Amino acid sequence: AILAATIYRPPAMFSFGEILAIGSLAAAILSLVILVVLGGGSLFARSLANVGSAAVATLSNPSVLAWLAAGAATAFWLTLFTGSQPVYAHGRRARRPDRP
Repeated sequence: AILAATIYRPPAMFSFGEILAIGSLAAAILSLVILVVLGGGSLFARSLANVGSAAVATLSNPSVLAWLAAGAATAFWLTLFTGSQPVYAHGRRARRPDRP
């Protein structure tokens, strides 16, 4: 029973990245709901408009677009020659032997 609970345990339901994404999304939604409930909706809308206009102004700059294109081309070129490498090595997990 102890061996089955340690090395033969079932895989986790969610990966670390999925838990991080779900938690971040839940935190963002909760903060927006609190903001609207406290009456800061118009301030939030103006802030969002300012961020959007800054992003459009930045991405409309030709030199920024050229550097983004150069970075994307370099990443694609390196992927072609080295192959896609995982971010981290997956640990080897013992598998339960089939019972006769």
